[in-house]
Amino acid sequence: NYLTIVEIQKQLQKNLETLEQLSTRLQNGAMSFRMVPISNLFERFPLQLRDMAKMVGKKIKVNIIGGDTELDKVLINKLADPLLHMLRNSIDHGIEFPEDRAQAGKPETGTITLETYYHGSYAVIEIRDDGKGIDADRILEKSMERGLIQENQQGKITRTEILEMIFLPGFSTNDKVTELSGRGVGMDVVKTAINQLHGTVEIESQIGKGTCFKLKLPLTLAIVKILLVQESSYQFALPILNIVTLITVKRQDIKHIENRLIINYQGQTIPVASLSSILDFPQSRFQNEKIHMVVLNENNRLIGILVDSVLGRQEILIKSLGRFLTKVPFVMGCTILRDSRLVLILDPRQIAEAVKQSDMINKNPIGLPKIERKNRHTILIVDDSFIQRENLKAIFKNTDYDVETAENGFDALKTCRNKTYSAFCVDIMMPLMDGYEFVERLRKIDIYRNTLIFLITSKDIDQLRISNLNITSVFQKPVNGEELISILNDRLQKKVGI
Repeated sequence: NYLTIVEIQKQLQKNLETLEQLSTRLQNGAMSFRMVPISNLFERFPLQLRDMAKMVGKKIKVNIIGGDTELDKVLINKLADPLLHMLRNSIDHGIEFPEDRAQAGKPETGTITLETYYHGSYAVIEIRDDGKGIDADRILEKSMERGLIQENQQGKITRTEILEMIFLPGFSTNDKVTELSGRGVGMDVVKTAINQLHGTVEIESQIGKGTCFKLKLPLTLAIVKILLVQESSYQFALPILNIVTLITVKRQDIKHIENRLIINYQGQTIPVASLSSILDFPQSRFQNEKIHMVVLNENNRLIGILVDSVLGRQEILIKSLGRFLTKVPFVMGCTILRDSRLVLILDPRQIAEAVKQSDMINKNPIGLPKIERKNRHTILIVDDSFIQRENLKAIFKNTDYDVETAENGFDALKTCRNKTYSAFCVDIMMPLMDGYEFVERLRKIDIYRNTLIFLITSKDIDQLRISNLNITSVFQKPVNGEELISILNDRLQKKVGI
């Protein structure tokens, strides 16, 4: 009987191993259906770029390297608009006019190279040009003019930090408006789009030699390996992609300097914060002699995160929190573990930014923003252009308004049946249902008869069509954000009797 039980155990173990292998094979097969070559996207660009260059009197050729590199189909679709904007930027700001290139000893035809390759757990996309490069001194000068940098900070800022200022909203060193620039769309929109894909953007540039934008993106946005940690009585997941190492440190090794916690890690001083201070939980770990520390690498910056305990690794499927919880601080999604428990997946980028910005980590926890109980106004942006939607969203970034988007009038009307909006920003030219028809239908709904509506356009307005639509205001592209917010504040305050 004993031998029979042992044999049954062995057979069960063998069956479990076979099941695990089949499950892995099935998962790999399912993922392969989602992976497509990046050339599917890249091959759209050469003709478009040559036409753009011709429009402004420049000559270019486009090189594609690594076109057979496979990426998630969902990721590729979301990259189309940001990449096109970066390429347009290379033509407008990077590649010189033929006569200027000849004078500099370069071929009259400029070269833009698109290269993709795998690096560790990332896919890297490089957009390179052999143009004039980015003038860091000019960026610094513009930054000081706008008050972004004080004179006493000038010597303390690195060249990399100066170059990264081009990602600030509305930042430009170009004084001339061309067919390609002056569209009210900045590199901040590109940065936002890449951040939403959990990626990073790096810049390398040499005057007279050219510029390289390097996008680093996770190989898959669906399935990731995570480290499961516990803080107080809660469990959280951290993506292993961003983890350099996991170590145990002594309490006395953590130093308190200028209201910051720091530690020496492999000869380098790095900032440290407890996960409880970031998430505003009760702290108890400092009573222990040894503490678990997760070392994270976020955009080439190392930080140490102190946790109560480490529970192990798992491969998980990232789930969205849904459209009503898209702005939960420090959270990139959630997952269901093998034992059916729901766990939040923390966003290393937001954690790193919080640690960087906080100057009182040990005293004043970086708590989650308190939820205000007052009613907040929600604005619906209706525009078929991804870039324009992001640009309009940026206008409301530091305001008290919540923002949602719809890609056309048809989708917007469906959304309006389930939610009430305080105001609408509506593009005129859209597929399926244009802005005029959308507003006409919206005004037939009782609760929206007097709602604020701002029309956005780059062309002349049909005054006859809007004469009976009670339009609040019409804005030409690029939209004047300050004027829009001012009108919105004034009209909404009057509406509620403030």
